[in-house]
Amino acid sequence: MKFFVKALEPEFSDSREVAAMRDIRRASLDYLARLEDTRLVDLVFKSSDWKSTILVAETDSLEELDRLIKRDPLFPYVRYNVKPVTFTREMVDELEDYLGETVLTEAEKAALTPRPLRIKPDGQMYYLVEKDLHPFSPLMSEEEIRDVYRATLVSQRLHASTKEVVDYNPVGIPHGYLIMEAGSESEVFEHLSSVPIFKYTTVTVTRLLTMNQAYRTLSDEPPATIRAVV
Repeated sequence: MKFFVKALEPEFSDSREVAAMRDIRRASLDYLARLEDTRLVDLVFKSSDWKSTILVAETDSLEELDRLIKRDPLFPYVRYNVKPVTFTREMVDELEDYLGETVLTEAEKAALTPRPLRIKPDGQMYYLVEKDLHPFSPLMSEEEIRDVYRATLVSQRLHASTKEVVDYNPVGIPHGYLIMEAGSESEVFEHLSSVPIFKYTTVTVTRLLTMNQAYRTLSDEPPATIRAVV
């Protein structure tokens, strides 16, 4: 089972708490960097403002995931949001089955098969894009709803772009998590706004740091034992 995990830090106003959190964050970075070398984690990032930790975990059970999360030194000080996820290809198959229509060709679907994850530990800029589909109005006709679903399917062609690292869809929620390379936030929005489903969604973009980049923001070099995901 694959899970998208997001940990959110509260705001600390006391200067002593802020100072103490620096040491806790460093210990958490050490733990997360070790996880990168295990089968349990596909991706690990910190947000550039340090307010959140993003990881994609793959575990055999909820108990294994629970243990993985609670071993993070940051665990007692943050709140976690955990979502089981599927890939874009599974979402396309499900939506076409619902519509009873074929919108994408087999070649287009094959291009949505997840590529090997290749994260450059230094220099490259990564962004998390959270896409939330607007709730439908009860006044919409069945055909209007189907048109939105068709727009959703057509828009999936964008995920064949090499700018994108991976795209996840949380189970049972009209939401998406996209991780992509880009030189700026405006480049991210330019990429996303080219598809028909964009006007039906609310998009939130977060600048990410790899583990190496996160260490450097703490004015430290990554330990020699740390290996980035390649």
